[in-house]
Amino acid sequence: MADQWETIGVVPQVPYVYASVQETKTHLFLGYYFYHARDDGPFPVEQHENDLEGMMMAVRKDGNHGVLVAMETISHSDYLRYRLKDSNVQPGYGGIESTSVRYSEVTHPEVFISSNGLGDNHGHGVRAYTSNEDVGDDGIVYKFGEPSYTGQPNQFSPKWKHTYNYGILPIDELWERKFQYNNTPFQSFGVFPNTHTSNNNANAPWNWSDKDQDGTVGKGVFFTDPAYLFDIDFNGLGTFSHEYVYNLYWTHKVTLKSVTPKVYKDPSNNLPDIYISMDTYPLSEKRYISERVWMKADAALNIPHPVIFGGDQKTADMTHHRQTRMMIWDLL
Repeated sequence: MADQWETIGVVPQVPYVYASVQETKTHLFLGYYFYHARDDGPFPVEQHENDLEGMMMAVRKDGNHGVLVAMETISHSDYLRYRLKDSNVQPGYGGIESTSVRYSEVTHPEVFISSNGLGDNHGHGVRAYTSNEDVGDDGIVYKFGEPSYTGQPNQFSPKWKHTYNYGILPIDELWERKFQYNNTPFQSFGVFPNTHTSNNNANAPWNWSDKDQDGTVGKGVFFTDPAYLFDIDFNGLGTFSHEYVYNLYWTHKVTLKSVTPKVYKDPSNNLPDIYISMDTYPLSEKRYISERVWMKADAALNIPHPVIFGGDQKTADMTHHRQTRMMIWDLL
């Protein structure tokens, strides 16, 4: 996939969307991933091939078609959170966007994918569609259906008047090749190759992280553990299970059962505060797990303290953690 820049205008760009499905005892999680062969913004430093953005929806199982609960979208390195049909959903760790989500055929959330270019309003970022987007005369509406093999759309005017079908492919065809490097299709784990510029590479979903949630939602959790993602980012979810009955995208699980403090050297206090911290140094300076995940104040020495996610947090800003499961992280 190191030659995608040259395919535009040569190889038909058939509109397909990658998709994933995961299921717990209470919810379904539906992921959609939008691939772009080229991101050709106005500045060379921003240009690269193999761009990928996406979104994830949580659906509460109710015995029928389910109830849309919430949606998160990816816009560059930022996660945007939206309330859907469940009015009880409230903000968790991150704030919910104020934008009201529009629906097609009552049940299908409409999303907007920005054009090529530099800045927050470009670069293929995904967010809820508001109908106020200024797209000039180059806007396209995509609906699910049998895609056309005649190539990419070539009529853009007038605004929003041209509709094309898109098909769905399982993202498994990429996931199953996650360890194939040498640009076939990845440069390294979760990193797409880029031969057009030297320092701007897009990532696969198992390498995504939110720039605003350092150490709270670890890299790849958006894709591998959406139950954790939504339980961190939203409150008011009601009965919410973390026990998966279907999830193809966990490779390993590490369970930390307890922490035992052995010594405390600060004379101002008799008992230590213990917490978890793990970073990705020297690969990067981003924390994978921080004290926001679990902390216990005034922990007795030489006694194992169970790491029960949702309990023993020290400060008020951790009250959104209300799960009662053992902390399990997927390490890819």
